[in-house]
Amino acid sequence: MVEHNSMKKVIKNKDEELKAFMKSCWENYQSRGDISCLVEAVEAAPFFGEAEMAKEIARLLRMK
Repeated sequence: MVEHNSMKKVIKNKDEELKAFMKSCWENYQSRGDISCLVEAVEAAPFFGEAEMAKEIARLLRMK
């Protein structure tokens, strides 16, 4: 059970890190209007195993 609890902590920490990163990307985009902030967020988003979706959204954002 100790390993299971340790894994939960690792996952929670990663979730918190991703949440903070996403917030930072969004705030940077809002203050600067820089699309690359959104691209970074999209590339870091999990999309539940659909990595190609992230790549396509990032590609489309870069075209703007």
